[in-house]
Amino acid sequence: MKRFRNASLKWKFMILSSVTIFVSFFLFTFLQYHIVYNWMLKQEEKMVGKTLEELVAFYDEKSPGLTKASIRKSHSFIEALNEKNQRITVMDEAGRVIADVSNDVSPSFNVRDKAIKKRERQHYYVDNDHAIIMRAPVMIEGKKGTIQVVRQLERFDQITNAFFTIMTFFGMGAVVISSLLGWLISKQFLAPINDLTRMMKSIKRKGFQQRMEKRDAKDELSELTNMFNGMMDEIEGAFEQQKQFVEDASHEFRTPIAVLEGHLRLLKRWGKQDPVILEESLDAALYETNRLKHLVLELLELSRAENIRVVTDEEVIELNETAGKIVKNVAAVQPHFTIDFHPYRTPLYIRITEHHFSQILMIVLDNAIKYSPMEKWIRVEITDDEDKVDVLVSDWGIGISAEEIGKVFQRFYRVDKARSREKGGSGLGLAIAKKMMEKYNGRIDILSREEKGTTVKLSFPKEEMSQ
Repeated sequence: MKRFRNASLKWKFMILSSVTIFVSFFLFTFLQYHIVYNWMLKQEEKMVGKTLEELVAFYDEKSPGLTKASIRKSHSFIEALNEKNQRITVMDEAGRVIADVSNDVSPSFNVRDKAIKKRERQHYYVDNDHAIIMRAPVMIEGKKGTIQVVRQLERFDQITNAFFTIMTFFGMGAVVISSLLGWLISKQFLAPINDLTRMMKSIKRKGFQQRMEKRDAKDELSELTNMFNGMMDEIEGAFEQQKQFVEDASHEFRTPIAVLEGHLRLLKRWGKQDPVILEESLDAALYETNRLKHLVLELLELSRAENIRVVTDEEVIELNETAGKIVKNVAAVQPHFTIDFHPYRTPLYIRITEHHFSQILMIVLDNAIKYSPMEKWIRVEITDDEDKVDVLVSDWGIGISAEEIGKVFQRFYRVDKARSREKGGSGLGLAIAKKMMEKYNGRIDILSREEKGTTVKLSFPKEEMSQ
């Protein structure tokens, strides 16, 4: 059993298929042999019974005057009635033979018995020979005698033995053929798995660029191949994103660290004697420290967004009320901006925590404010779209080119890098918002034209509230 568990999948498949085919064939042939054997045996018994019936009927016609002499005179009738491999014996009450006719029956079946009271049937075995014996009582000279018919089943045994030999031969042939077919089938079916194993080893040595060849078949192995290729695409993309993230993060950290280092060196060299240099360097150091602090916080926020676990009993919020409160708070700290809020005419509900919704909307509003240096007007509108609810945030700022719209959700990406750096932007806000929207089965889309403004659409699944 241990060797079977340690065997390769190909050998397991071959062994199991061979055993399955053999067991199925064995059960089928055994049932077939059993049915044929019993049917032929019953036919033999019927023939013996028919002979016995004819003898009984013949002697019953002569009763009650049936004598031993008349039985001996019926010897020719018995011979005509008897068949090959059959013996007919008539005995008196003491088991003495009155008439005996044998047609190629072995002497081993010279069976005698005393008179019987009722009909009997038995199977008699001597060495490898087999016979059916039937007896019936008959009145001879006023006493009960016995008519005995012995049928040696030589032809029956020959046929059944030949049938058994043929089935055994075919059974062994079935084992060989099933083993060969099992090996061929397992080789054919396991070929994609072997290819997959070799590809994994190759990927381990050479990298994530290699892929399995697509199969034309529409089976489970083709699906496995497609899933593997898709998984490798995702892994390669994840590694590329991670690599890009490390490079971008290193670049973002390098600038403030370099500035801090430069001012600290300046302080060490001149700042002790020059109050102006001291003040400027300290202000610059505080500014860059705040930038580093803000960048670290946003990285932590992005990590939290990626690890949000949404549960089925998540909080449900009324969108008009919650969004209105957030817009009011933003307008209070941005008095030089006009923020128009247009709620939906009826209450709308979405399944999300108020904290996460506030975080998403604040990111979008912060970007709208940051990239609207001239037109200080923002519109926030809530609409109902069948099975979803949309929050539209529109500004009339610098806009985004068509080439850049697909990149704005990448980490550390900025549309206007110079202005973003001046305003403290790190390029992580929309990446955080997108991750959080995906966790709540939502969607974020951007429509924009350069120098014309931008509209960000936040789409949430609508939650029906029972009245």
